[in-house]
Amino acid sequence: MTPAVRAVVKRAVRGPGVTHDVIASAGAVGIAVSADRYDCVMARILDGRSGQVEVWRPARVYLQPGELGCGADAAAAGGGQRSPH
Repeated sequence: MTPAVRAVVKRAVRGPGVTHDVIASAGAVGIAVSADRYDCVMARILDGRSGQVEVWRPARVYLQPGELGCGADAAAAGGGQRSPH
């Protein structure tokens, strides 16, 4: 499923400086799309059969150096969905 998801994301979200990260981990597919350090959208597909998908923008504090960052591994784990406070 990961190659198919990666292909769809790359076709759907394009532009200068846009990066895509897709990974399968712990029963979920994590997706992270960013244009710069503080412009990040994360998503995860929890079950390919049911179509359950979560999409969120992590708070800027999570994107600071040494914090969560904008990566598919964090997205697969659901990181950065809640307010840091």
